Amino acid sequence: MALLLIGVSIPMILEGQAPTRYHFRAGDTLVYHAQNSDSSVLTTPQGPVTAVTLSESTVQLVFGARGSATAAFTALRVLLRTDKGPISPVTDSVLNRPFLVTVSERGLAQTISAPRLPEAVTRIVDLATEFDDFFLVLPAKPLAVGLAWVDTVSQTGSAAGGLKFTRRAITNFNVSRDTTVNGTTCLIIVGASVQTLDAAGQGSAPGRTVTNHQTGFDNGFFLFDPVAGRMMGRQRTGEFTGTLRMSGGPRTEEYPLARRFLTGMELVPRAGP
Repeated sequence: MALLLIGVSIPMILEGQAPTRYHFRAGDTLVYHAQNSDSSVLTTPQGPVTAVTLSESTVQLVFGARGSATAAFTALRVLLRTDKGPISPVTDSVLNRPFLVTVSERGLAQTISAPRLPEAVTRIVDLATEFDDFFLVLPAKPLAVGLAWVDTVSQTGSAAGGLKFTRRAITNFNVSRDTTVNGTTCLIIVGASVQTLDAAGQGSAPGRTVTNHQTGFDNGFFLFDPVAGRMMGRQRTGEFTGTLRMSGGPRTEEYPLARRFLTGMELVPRAGP
């Protein structure tokens, strides 16, 4: 998908103009191709422990009435690189398993139900929360170049293995300019956030508890087609630092943790006329 950044002015917001919204109609099918890279380094007394997770997927969303949708992975590759060697589980049993989600006209998504997925995959990537922040959430005002707004998100949930997590993010958005993507004029929306991540769960031994506290930033951009009401793509990168704490055993252990990630996604053009 070629991203040709061409600055073309867009009219200012007119008084009384309707807010920009997603247009999800019953029968609509959206297909996105995504690639993700997540690298973490845990510093222990024995030396650094490095883990790199790579994933590539194709996701299909088929919409029903009132923003309901059935989502499924139609292609998925997952790879974990560790100091002990690579791990790449078979993902065939994940494909075409339905996730039931709802998406509002502003892009607020909620996962209603998710299939039970193989542990070999969920140990590496958490697919259960894949759709919770899938779309850019639009502001109450109409989108136009120069519009800026702040979005505050506080999210709690459960990830694979019973891990409980809380994510807090304050993001400053700005409609930077427009661009042309495959002949379609889209808006470039830049986002910069500060975040806090907290997670807690059962350790590898009975009675052991693991907690993970991280703080950092997340920067990126979104491509949005205001006419069709479609998110055309997004790219985000972030860096976090924190502490992994293990308690409940003979002694409490704390290890510094550093993490970097890059994620990108693009709408796959429909075939045919």
